[in-house]
Amino acid sequence: GFYVQDDTSLSEAALALAPGGGSGEDLLLLFLAEDGAEWRDTVTEARLRGKKQVVILLGDNDDLAEEELRHVERLGCEKVRLGSVPLLASHCIVIAHHMLDFHIPPA
Repeated sequence: GFYVQDDTSLSEAALALAPGGGSGEDLLLLFLAEDGAEWRDTVTEARLRGKKQVVILLGDNDDLAEEELRHVERLGCEKVRLGSVPLLASHCIVIAHHMLDFHIPPA
């Protein structure tokens, strides 16, 4: 799961990761989930155009707790998956960064 300290909610923690507090059209929030839409159909060059920050949330093999999932929904995160085979969370974030590099070259 996801542990948040100091009474910070998952929503607050996710938005804190985005420069400037991550507002509206500048920010793309993604939640990696096995039942999400295909990454290649959702995270496209057109979809990323104008975004200043992409924040990716993911859980571990136990998934997020119900309260955390409600925060994900309230944030408006888009549920995406990297493929049909479940992967370790540590591998998922590396793959997600690699896939983003195709559309947003590293500075």
